[in-house]
Amino acid sequence: MNAPNSMVMNKLDALNYYTVTKKYDLAFPRLTADIDADVVVIGGGFSGINTALELAEQGITNIVVLEGRHLGYGGTGRNGGQVMAGIGHDLNAVKRHVGPQGLETLFKIAGLGAGIIRERIARYGIDADFCQGYGYLAYNRRQVETLRGWCEEFQAVEPEVEIELLTGQDVQKIIGSKVYAGAIKHMGGGHVNSLNLLLGEARALVAHGARIFESSPVIAVDYGERITVRTNADGRTDAPLLKDADVKRGRYRLVFHVGEHFRSKGVPLPDPPFVDVVPIDFGIAEDGGSYHVPLVCSPWTYSTYRGS
Repeated sequence: MNAPNSMVMNKLDALNYYTVTKKYDLAFPRLTADIDADVVVIGGGFSGINTALELAEQGITNIVVLEGRHLGYGGTGRNGGQVMAGIGHDLNAVKRHVGPQGLETLFKIAGLGAGIIRERIARYGIDADFCQGYGYLAYNRRQVETLRGWCEEFQAVEPEVEIELLTGQDVQKIIGSKVYAGAIKHMGGGHVNSLNLLLGEARALVAHGARIFESSPVIAVDYGERITVRTNADGRTDAPLLKDADVKRGRYRLVFHVGEHFRSKGVPLPDPPFVDVVPIDFGIAEDGGSYHVPLVCSPWTYSTYRGS
């Protein structure tokens, strides 16, 4: 048996604030057999999970989500968690291209995301430390005028939300700093623990009947009358770690995350695991050589060799 394709240590594997404060201990199996689905979603971040959840809420439940590592492994599980709306460009320039009605439509679309997040947190009882209220800050008068335009657009499309432009001492009262010249207080936005939000949404998705598979990287999609999505089920890397021109004579190290592999397959392990992270140091004697370095392992032992 080969270890999964998390063989090379990556700084992204390091613990961060979100992973050590997560409130949902979710783990999903690796896909190891052929299955049928009406919809396959590739990726277990915000885009993937929310796409699947939106479909499930509309009654499409034969859904499979395939995640190459674990849910929230990428940017979703390690970002600032700001829930905000707006357009990061000069409004007058945008208006010249799309017109006043187009600008209003863009602001309506920009505000949808925050509303969906608030609604789903409430509907599914997600514990994501949602703190309502967001501030858009201005350093100088020019930026205050930009915020003034934003504020008018926000108020026009979300009249039911508390939104106001603050200047001078009113800003200082809220943020406790004299640095800023102005601010929009927007109570429709806020802040969340992004990883807990994702995991809460994933739990809701599974309750709708969808299936999630982790440690199941997609390596090919074959289109035709029947669409086939292929994953890496045997633990090999998706592609060579080094291509021919990059293989140079020298000493190398592969790091196999054995404990993570067996946990992803639902194997009970002690804490800490007896075999957890296995480094393999090996040498390449010639440039451009072909080296297959498998790890044959169990939770209690391992061995390696140079394969074909």
